[in-house]
Amino acid sequence: MLGSNLITVDAASGERSYAGNAYLQPNFSRPNLTVLTQAMVSNITFAHRGIQIFASGVEFSSSGSNYHVKADNEVLLCCGSIQSPQVLELSGVGSKEILEPLGIDVIVENANVGENFQDHGIVPLSFQAAEGVTTFDSLITVAGAEAAATNEFFATQTGLLSSLIDSNANLSFQQVDQRTGHVSTESISKLTKAAVIDAAPNLKKQYKLLGEALLNPKDSAYQMIYIPIGIQKGFADGEGTPSPGSFISLYTSISRPYVAVCISRPKTQPLLLLSIRTTSPTPSMQRFSAMGSSLCKNLLRENHSPPFSKTAVKPSIPASNT
Repeated sequence: MLGSNLITVDAASGERSYAGNAYLQPNFSRPNLTVLTQAMVSNITFAHRGIQIFASGVEFSSSGSNYHVKADNEVLLCCGSIQSPQVLELSGVGSKEILEPLGIDVIVENANVGENFQDHGIVPLSFQAAEGVTTFDSLITVAGAEAAATNEFFATQTGLLSSLIDSNANLSFQQVDQRTGHVSTESISKLTKAAVIDAAPNLKKQYKLLGEALLNPKDSAYQMIYIPIGIQKGFADGEGTPSPGSFISLYTSISRPYVAVCISRPKTQPLLLLSIRTTSPTPSMQRFSAMGSSLCKNLLRENHSPPFSKTAVKPSIPASNT
């Protein structure tokens, strides 16, 4: 599957669509809409209806003052995959073993809050762009380029700022294996079975599904992202000055990782530091992590062929450093 972020760009105007102009601006006039910026949520409040517990409001601070807003119907928690569980824990929803030592009263005991967080492992590599290829680096390194590109876009909706920042391809493990021959399907099959055997009881079904998806030739195991700007391009000196020139970057990420992270550990002050710890990896998980990282690096190195090689010359840093 190949694609670019076309869903965020209006083909007629060349303008990017995002939550602000797609949802917020058309609804500014609604009488039941109030938007506060620089407001920090401290916790969700709860009430009882008989034996049922329900969210009744939200406490937050803004401009040095504290507020409590009551909810008539519901509270929607949309703080992202890291801060959402933190707000829940600050509100008393989470593991009793974690909350009670911090002096947080447990409203709803749920040991799963803040556990088993999974994210994409990413291996990036930047290439020097071929002569004559224009990248977004020019907006930073060429004097006046940003102002010129901005004026061109608003005047004619053309130029560098009207182009898409990235393109991507979703690849199955079999597609990668056929290209690189780095890890055999048989090896992956053995590891997926071992992962299920080694897994904790509450993760066995999850790991079984991950293994089936990894071995499915029609399912995405890896995502490659093409970005016309230098992300990892080394330094021109020892002072941290970015290397001059134009660059093209490739990201390879593992679509469905096995490694889980625990992101709970609230503090008494809201939304400050989180201590992030990994779950104890089994031997099969350690081999999976090493194999996934190695395979991503190998895929990046092997990818330097047409049409990519027509726009990129060579890695900007040694491949062994990726």
